[in-house]
Amino acid sequence: RDRSVSRGLGDVYKRQKNDLIRNFDNNISLNDDNIDDIRKNVIGKNVILIAAGPSLENELVSLKDVLESNERQNICVICVGKISRKLLENKIKPDYIAVTDAKDSTRWQISGIEDCGIPLLYLSTAASNVVSSYTGKRYIAYQNGFEKAEKMAEIKKNTLFDTGGSVATFVLSLIHISEPTRH
Repeated sequence: RDRSVSRGLGDVYKRQKNDLIRNFDNNISLNDDNIDDIRKNVIGKNVILIAAGPSLENELVSLKDVLESNERQNICVICVGKISRKLLENKIKPDYIAVTDAKDSTRWQISGIEDCGIPLLYLSTAASNVVSSYTGKRYIAYQNGFEKAEKMAEIKKNTLFDTGGSVATFVLSLIHISEPTRH
């Protein structure tokens, strides 16, 4: 058994081992700030995680109303990469965009919004072609279950995040440790 996987990645790791390692090495070389640096922007705020799903289309108007209200300064909005363009097209600006997928084919998620000015949150093993093409501010996160990430987090004294193989799980892990008012 390869010691690079201990928990959280399992079958995903076995199928994408080479991609994960290549992405990690490439992403580390970017020298981006760590996601721990943004926790202060979440503490004490209401956090909204916007993910893809069948009800998103029906909720865009309500979401826009909430984000245009006087309460906006008390809200932190994190969206998954898959729906970031849709939100921007609807004049909804999240505070952060999160990506975790290791596959190069996910480049479409940020195509056309690489310079939108919204910081990108990404796992250390996220597709490096996606991460490196994003010209805005980027923050790297290290995940449990990938030995190289665990070692880097230990060396740099950064937080390790649970992923469960899902961008939403990663964001929920970030929210949980960041002590928001509500999520």
